[in-house]
Amino acid sequence: MAWQIKDMSDGRSPAPTLIRGPAELRAELDRLAGLTPRIVEIGPVRAGCLLIGIGGPWMSVEYCQLNPWRAETAVRDPDTPTEARPESAWYACDDEWTEIPGENLLPADQAAELIIAILSSGTIPSDARWKPT
Repeated sequence: MAWQIKDMSDGRSPAPTLIRGPAELRAELDRLAGLTPRIVEIGPVRAGCLLIGIGGPWMSVEYCQLNPWRAETAVRDPDTPTEARPESAWYACDDEWTEIPGENLLPADQAAELIIAILSSGTIPSDARWKPT
C-alpha cells in the first residue's frame, strides 16, 4: 500500500511525498505536526482524498470524493470531553490562511489514528462521526 501526501500550504504545488505503509505515514504525520499549521492532501482514498489540517495539538480530517463531488468532515463525539478545544484553528493553504471551526477539530493523536485507519483499510470507518461540508 502506498499513498501520496501533498503540502497545500504555499500554493506552489510541490511534488507529493510518497508514503509506503502505516509506519511511514505515522512518521510523516509526526513531522508535519511539528511544522506551521497547514493543509495537506493525502490519497488516494476510494474515489477521492483526505484534506488534513495539521500542525499543533489539533487536526481536522475531511474526506473529499471527486466524482460526484462530496465532502465530509470528521467531528468529535459530543459525549467525549475535550477540556481545551479551541473555538477554531487556522491552517495555511495556497498562501492564505483558512479557519477550521472548533467542532471540526480532533485531538491530533485521535485524528492521526483515524487517518491511518482510513488509508490502511481504504474505507471510511462507520464508527467515526462525519458531517457534510
